[in-house]
Amino acid sequence: MAKPPTHKTPERASGGAPRTNGNIQVAQRTEIWSAPLPPPSLLQQYDDIQPGFAERLLCLTEQEAQHRRQVTVRAQRYEIFEATMGQLFGLLVALAAFGTAAWLGFLGHPTAAATVGGTTIAGLVGVFVAGREHPEPEAKSRTR
Repeated sequence: MAKPPTHKTPERASGGAPRTNGNIQVAQRTEIWSAPLPPPSLLQQYDDIQPGFAERLLCLTEQEAQHRRQVTVRAQRYEIFEATMGQLFGLLVALAAFGTAAWLGFLGHPTAAATVGGTTIAGLVGVFVAGREHPEPEAKSRTR
């Protein structure tokens, strides 16, 4: 069975350096800060080193946040535009196919008309049903 470590005050060697008898003591301190800016104490230290640096950091952070919001708004607008255009072109293709089916029926080709009309309906139903079934995005787990 392992013997628990002993915590003795190190004895002084002849040169004045502490003697540890082979035991090494290590202390570690970890700080975690989760924010777009450093903690206020660190901002103050930055300002002590370079006056006005904390204000510059704040301005840069605000500009980055504004840019990120603009990019998000543009992406959302594009998604809406893309969905609208897809529906519009889908409608045009469906109308063209149904017009072709009607024209073929009028010319006396009922089998061809049924084939064109039936495949158009089946294709549109397949696209709209499959287009509505989006896979669930994986939940992002955050460890704090």
